[in-house]
Amino acid sequence: MVSYLNMSMQTLLNVLKKDGKSEERPSAFIALGEISRAVGTHIKPYLDQLIAILKNALNVKTKGYCLQALTCVSMLSSVVGPALQKDIHEILGTWHTILLSWFCHELL
Repeated sequence: MVSYLNMSMQTLLNVLKKDGKSEERPSAFIALGEISRAVGTHIKPYLDQLIAILKNALNVKTKGYCLQALTCVSMLSSVVGPALQKDIHEILGTWHTILLSWFCHELL
């Protein structure tokens, strides 16, 4: 399993490292989340790379922004939980501000 995991992860990480909006990115984020749920803690060696990619993908100010990354964070956090806790505020960045602004705008 580990050799297939490594091969799969390298392929997905290469897709996700590309800047910009490619057609594969949303599916790759969902696949990463699903893989993390399937392999459990075996995903931990890839965590640092994933965190860097997720930070970029959830930054609305970059051209690499991808909403499916939020789903990936959710699935990943259910597997690695505490290992992701120290980075979760930075990963989600300004999401709380964006959602609050949107919510206030809708109320007015």
